[in-house]
Amino acid sequence: MAERTKPSTHRPEETEKRRSHRVKPKAQEKKVALVVGGRRQGGSGSHEDAKGDAAREGSGYIQDFPLLVECKRTTLRANGHGKSISVKAEWLAKITREAFNVHKHPALAIQFDKEVMDKLARQGLSAETDWVMFPATTVQAIFEALGQEGPDFG
Repeated sequence: MAERTKPSTHRPEETEKRRSHRVKPKAQEKKVALVVGGRRQGGSGSHEDAKGDAAREGSGYIQDFPLLVECKRTTLRANGHGKSISVKAEWLAKITREAFNVHKHPALAIQFDKEVMDKLARQGLSAETDWVMFPATTVQAIFEALGQEGPDFG
């Protein structure tokens, strides 16, 4: 009698989708680390001694300006979602606390889905896919580190 085999539940599209949810955030974290002159934090900041997604020690052309960056991104879905992102106060509070605990400046990096930005570009609305947010005090500190007078945020 032939042995019955269990029907395959392997779905290549789901595997690729799951892989994409790991690979794309990791790629964003590596890119952000490169841009800020730092390194990607292993485990996306899940380790107690390595919080945040990317970190920069005080080096490079802005001496003594360490950063801790949290990375977020949008993903275009079949229903059209992924065109926007709501910045949550919890994200900002978390990265601020973690940065201050290790004597770094906090930042939030946001990456918009490339397909969304390409569609906007075809409509004549060009914008970059990658953005970084800093608290006003960090912007002032950047200007000070550059030896320039920064904006007064009042």
